[in-house]
Amino acid sequence: DRIIEGLAGIETLYKSRGYIYSYPNPVFKELPDHRVDVEIQMFEGDKFYLGRLEVTGNTMTRDKVIRREFALDEGDVMDMEAVKKSVTKIQQLGYFKMTEEPQFGVNPEEKKVDIVIKGQETSRNEIQFGAGYSGFDGFFGQFSFQTRNFLGRGEIIGASAQLGKVSNFFDLSYTVPWFMDRNQSVGVSLFRRNV
Repeated sequence: DRIIEGLAGIETLYKSRGYIYSYPNPVFKELPDHRVDVEIQMFEGDKFYLGRLEVTGNTMTRDKVIRREFALDEGDVMDMEAVKKSVTKIQQLGYFKMTEEPQFGVNPEEKKVDIVIKGQETSRNEIQFGAGYSGFDGFFGQFSFQTRNFLGRGEIIGASAQLGKVSNFFDLSYTVPWFMDRNQSVGVSLFRRNV
């Protein structure tokens, strides 16, 4: 089991450095006293790079909103571990659902791998209504709205209100998760609360 685990680790290491066809081949040599020598013969193959990265099925979301979650840029060394993590990050966006695994197109002459990400838009708006009663405020009503992909840019806009006999709350918020195309979040929140 430890040998199999070690071989998988070696293979992962090579595939994270662009050797997509690499594989380890263990050779066992039996010795006296129930001992075995293990020699790992490594087939590396050629080093590959990311060619074209395409996104399909996004009718509302802009390409760059999905592509910026991808850890590799076109021309980078083909890192299969980074591809797996990128697919997870794209799924976590919440407004673009991948309908199948990415498609890989290998170009052996140019040593490039093209990737096509297929998906579809999912609901990005949330609306909530509510009402209740408290000894302090009597009857009150609540409303909130949030969109997580404003104008297809991945920006978040939210509005909420609570109206009662004694207290009234109003909130507006706007968040840019990738400010100036960098992975830094900037947000503004305006609120008014009267009791």
